Amino acid sequence: MFNIPKIRIVEPQIPKWVQCSYCGTRQKFKKKTEYWRTVKVLHLEHPMLLRVRMICAKCQNPECSHGSFTLPIAGVEYYQRATSQLMREGIAEIVEDNVTLERIAKRFFRTFNTTSSKSTLARWKHGLADKYEFPEIIKRLEFSGALCLDECMPRRGGHYEQIAGEAKKIRILYLEPVPEFYGRGVTEAFCQKLNQWGIKPYGVIFDLLTAFPKVIAKVWPEAFCQFDHYQCKAMDMASLKECSRSVP
Repeated sequence: MFNIPKIRIVEPQIPKWVQCSYCGTRQKFKKKTEYWRTVKVLHLEHPMLLRVRMICAKCQNPECSHGSFTLPIAGVEYYQRATSQLMREGIAEIVEDNVTLERIAKRFFRTFNTTSSKSTLARWKHGLADKYEFPEIIKRLEFSGALCLDECMPRRGGHYEQIAGEAKKIRILYLEPVPEFYGRGVTEAFCQKLNQWGIKPYGVIFDLLTAFPKVIAKVWPEAFCQFDHYQCKAMDMASLKECSRSVP
């Protein structure tokens, strides 16, 4: 049997003066409406939920396009149903520890007695990533120099995508869809983009796609090339079969 979550009521203190979060106008507080929101809390001992009273103030600036705004609640992110602490814990595991969304969701349920779906965790991750330019994200990921290139077709996508990964940390760096004609020019443009973002590998690992060796020699001439273990093993098995057929 699962424990029934404890519910704590959060009543915000209403200030005399407020500032509109949209137009920035400082004004006396004038209430417009209110509603209640349930928020998940990171708690070690027992399940905990917050019932937060959200107060909407009327913006008295006639030029404000919104007309009202919600008073901020300390520790509760706007438009989120989780506390800031829970969001920071999930994002830290995704970015720093490179943990999958499914494992984080299970850990939240097992350790902190709360739940978060994979889609929610992905939304938190993208919300953080949108604050940075891609070269800054690559810099923060601390690329080791071991680059892995491949192509894949996601089950839901229905089309091929080129993918660049960090071979040592087993982390996806970047991926993008490819057009219907998947030629050497598409692969070269993909690698040139990585090169412009500061990805300078000392070695590149790839499959048996014939475009990879020539493109890598052009974009990163000092990097060595290596076929991945799975493809090499498959190639060795094919060579053995071919040799066995040729033996009288």
